[in-house]
Amino acid sequence: MKLIDRYISLEVLRPFVMIIVGVIVIMLSVRLTSDVEMIVVNKVPWPLVLKMIVYKFPEYIVLGLPVAYMIATLLGLARMSKDYELIAIRSTGTGSKRMMMPLLLMALGLSGVAYYLNEEVVPQANKRSQVAQDQAYVSMRSQGAGMVAGDINFKGVDTRFFNVQRVYKQEKRMEGILIFESDPQQPYRIISAANGEWSGTLWQLRQGHVQEYESAKALNFVTREYTFESLQVDTRIRIENYLSGDIKPKEMTSQELKELITATERGGQETRAYEIEYQARFARPLATFFTALIAAPIGLKFARGGYIGFAISIILTFFYFVVDTIGTGIGSLGLISVDIAAWAPNILFGVLGLFFWLQVD
Repeated sequence: MKLIDRYISLEVLRPFVMIIVGVIVIMLSVRLTSDVEMIVVNKVPWPLVLKMIVYKFPEYIVLGLPVAYMIATLLGLARMSKDYELIAIRSTGTGSKRMMMPLLLMALGLSGVAYYLNEEVVPQANKRSQVAQDQAYVSMRSQGAGMVAGDINFKGVDTRFFNVQRVYKQEKRMEGILIFESDPQQPYRIISAANGEWSGTLWQLRQGHVQEYESAKALNFVTREYTFESLQVDTRIRIENYLSGDIKPKEMTSQELKELITATERGGQETRAYEIEYQARFARPLATFFTALIAAPIGLKFARGGYIGFAISIILTFFYFVVDTIGTGIGSLGLISVDIAAWAPNILFGVLGLFFWLQVD
């Protein structure tokens, strides 16, 4: 049976390679207008725009794997049916369920590849793409290399609030820093500094001033006040994630995301959106397997039906992502549990896949 397994796998793998390239091209075409406008209208250097695009490839590959593998499965099985190869394989005593095994095993392997890319490659690539995008915006605003200017306000993952007047991202340098610590178990503090640098979550503040207050109701009465030349503060956040005004889970590994959830919980803030994204890091890579679980039996059942099986699988695959979006939305609202919100598409398609599995001979 090893020869048959290899043959079926190759018949799907050949179109899969071409289709994944086509899916990436389609995804690139969606952003093409804005990228060309950056180069032609805003005079952004084309190598910078090219970096923005190239570093998005890993994310596009992960997103395109389920669709590409589903289409490749349908095309491969349709081609084999057209040339009566499926009948020839069945004549050897090989049943439909046995013919699906190499397709499902290959889909499981691709799910493993998707998990690796999503965990190790995509976060770093997205960070680099964002750096290139920031540089492009700097070039458009002509404000100087690596600078992100303008009154940046955000709440950290605990009880602290931050205001930074100016950030030089490439140099990891800041100017005009204000930190308000509002932990009810500790005296309230306001830390201000003329400038500083950061390394990871650690901020090294310079030429600053600290004021302590007994409580929020007594902010007019300073209980302690002092200046400093240098002060190190562990902010427990990465300022890069806040430069556009929001944390970017897609630029984090699952471990970093887990640490963010823990720190946010300690700060008494809502973590459902982060928890759903964390669970999705394990659920979404399996989309390739679950779409294959549906595509393989449909391909065998409707192999002679022209485009019927192909159309059904396309609809079901996009339905997968619709369910994923809806699940994330209602999960963030707290209407369903975090686990169900993240795993609902896989659970639904697993049930449908088993149903189709039982329909084939």
